[in-house]
Amino acid sequence: MTRMKRTMNVVIGLCIGLFLIPASTEAAPIIRSGDVVSVDASQALKGDFYGLGSTVTLSGPAEHDAYLAGSAVTVNAPVAQDLVIVGGSVQVHSEVTDDLRVIGAEVTLGGTVKGDVVVVGGTFTVLSTAHIEGDILFFGGTLIVEGDVDGSVHGYAQTARINAAIGGDLLMTTTQALVLSDRAHVTGNVSYTSRIELSRAQDSVVTGDVRRHDPVTAHSEDSIEGLAFSAFALLFLAASFFVLARPKVEVFVREAFARPGQNGLIGLAIFLVLPFASLILLVSVVGIPLGILGLSLYVALMPLSIGLSVLFLGHTIERLFLKRNHMKFTTLALGVSGFIILAVLPFVGFFAVSALCLISMGAIGTRVAFWLRS
Repeated sequence: MTRMKRTMNVVIGLCIGLFLIPASTEAAPIIRSGDVVSVDASQALKGDFYGLGSTVTLSGPAEHDAYLAGSAVTVNAPVAQDLVIVGGSVQVHSEVTDDLRVIGAEVTLGGTVKGDVVVVGGTFTVLSTAHIEGDILFFGGTLIVEGDVDGSVHGYAQTARINAAIGGDLLMTTTQALVLSDRAHVTGNVSYTSRIELSRAQDSVVTGDVRRHDPVTAHSEDSIEGLAFSAFALLFLAASFFVLARPKVEVFVREAFARPGQNGLIGLAIFLVLPFASLILLVSVVGIPLGILGLSLYVALMPLSIGLSVLFLGHTIERLFLKRNHMKFTTLALGVSGFIILAVLPFVGFFAVSALCLISMGAIGTRVAFWLRS
C-alpha cells in the first residue's frame, strides 16, 4: 500500500468511525477511495455513497445520496436521492431523483434530473437527451442548454446559449452574449443583465416579456478599498501563523509543495466528508459532542488553510522563480500579492484559489495523521 493510500485511509477512516458511532436504522454509508474508483452495474449501493479518486465511475444504482469527487467523474446509473459532485470533467448520463449539485471545470448532463440543478464551473452543457424538472442555477463561464427545463434558468455566465424549452423564466447575468437559438421556447419572462443586447433567432419564442438591465459598475475607489482590505486581512492571517508557529508552518508548507496532487485529494476528502459526518452526529444524542467537535475543527480549518495557502503560494513562487528554499518575510508579500491576483481573475481564479486551499488543508491532514501514528 502506498503512503498516499495509507494517509487517505487514516483521514477517511476517522470519518467512517464518526458515521458509525450513532445507531441508525438506515444502511451504513459506503466510502471508497483510490486512484480509480469504479462501481459496476451489478453492484447496488444500499447506503449513502462517497467516492473519491482520480477517476470515479458510478455504473451501479445508488439507493440514497451519492457524493463523488475526482479529476474525472462519470455517472451512468440512477441515483435515488441527491447527487453531489466535485471534479474536473463531470459526466452525468442517468436519472437523479432529487437535486444535482456540481462544482467542476467541464460539466455535461445527459440524463433526467427530477429536482433542481446547481452548477458552479467553467462550462455546463445540458444535452438534448437531458430533462430537468426543476430549476437551473449556474455560476461560471459558459452555459449551453439543449435539453428541456420545466422550471426556470437563472445565474451568472460569461456566455449563455438556450436552445430548448424553458417552462419558467430566464433570469441571467452575462458578461458577453446571451443567445436564444431556433429551438428556444421560454414560457415565462426573459430578464437579463448585460452590456450586450440579446441575440435572438427568428424561430425562437418568448411568451412573456423581455427586459434588459445595464450592469452596475462598482466605483473604482470602493474596489481599491476592498482589495486593500483583503490584502491586509490575508497578510495579517498569514503573518500571525508565520510569526507564532514558524517551524510548524514551514513543515506544513513544505509538505504541501512536495505533494500538491496528493494533498489536494486529501483536502477534498476532508472538505466533503467532515461536515457531513459532523451534521449526522448532531442529530443523535450520543454523537452531539463529537458532532460539535467535528464542526469546530472544520471551522478552524478554514482560516488555517487560507493562511497556509498564502504562504504555500509565496514559497512556490520563490522556489520556482527566485530559487530560494527558505521562507522569509518576502514569502508573505509574494503570497498575498499572488493570492489577490488569482482571486480577482474571472472563473479561473475561483478554481485556482480553491485548489490552493485544498492543497493546504490536505497538508494539514497529512501531517496530523503522521503525528497521530508516531
